[in-house]
Amino acid sequence: MTESTRSSAIRRRLCAPVDVASLACFRILFGMLLAWKVWYFLLHGGVQSEYIAQRLHFTYFGFGWVRPLPAVAMHLLVFVMGVLALFIMLGVFYRIAVALFCGGYTYLFLGGLRDIG
Repeated sequence: MTESTRSSAIRRRLCAPVDVASLACFRILFGMLLAWKVWYFLLHGGVQSEYIAQRLHFTYFGFGWVRPLPAVAMHLLVFVMGVLALFIMLGVFYRIAVALFCGGYTYLFLGGLRDIG
């Protein structure tokens, strides 16, 4: 098999039509996993113990300006992330929900999960 026939075979395989059901199944399962993790974190006091009760938060280099929000705002952020996870699961405003969830998760990750409590 020559290089050109090999690359054309790969190109044909990559451009072949694929059933959308596998992508929909992945989206539903991924959204369910995100929703479960967010709601578990919220209902079992993760926001309180990881962000609010900690006095000292380590930050990543260049992200010292990212600080945890006040208690009510942190709970609201995690609640909104749970709703966005349900939107991802259901496919409602999917692109917006994914972008906002990613932004919220990045904020939580950079906002001081590294503590010495």
